[in-house]
Amino acid sequence: MAPRGRPSEHHTAIYALSGQDGVIRYVGKANNPEGRLRQHLLASRSGRTPLHAWLRQEVAANRSVTISTLEWVPLARWQDAERRLITEHRKGGRLLNVADGGDQPKRSSDPLERRVWLLKKQILAAIKVASPETKAAIARRIIDAAEKWGCNIPPFPTVRCS
Repeated sequence: MAPRGRPSEHHTAIYALSGQDGVIRYVGKANNPEGRLRQHLLASRSGRTPLHAWLRQEVAANRSVTISTLEWVPLARWQDAERRLITEHRKGGRLLNVADGGDQPKRSSDPLERRVWLLKKQILAAIKVASPETKAAIARRIIDAAEKWGCNIPPFPTVRCS
């Protein structure tokens, strides 16, 4: 039986996690969004991602976290829908997603792509707690290295340095 609101077993939800302020902080995919929220909260107890850190802060401050379904999409097209919605919500600059969506590249079989994704995740976690000056210095060093080596660095979420 499909979870409440799910059009059919051939659809999945692209959901958003929001804080008490209503700002969307994370976009993900789940067949059962309410169950996925419980999984996120449980994982946040020991998890090390920016999402886990944010969830711990919200719980510690006794603020509510809500999950809402942005779209129900056919299973065959969820990756494109998730990438599109992550890109759309990153424009606000407060999204905590490390990957660009669509199972990318966490489950990639390419070892280099996996290493780049893990490095990006570590850098974002460090930037979240850095001072504005340190954030600006990190961004400059990344850009300089990319130019020096002719690398195509995947896009980072907007980092405000002021």
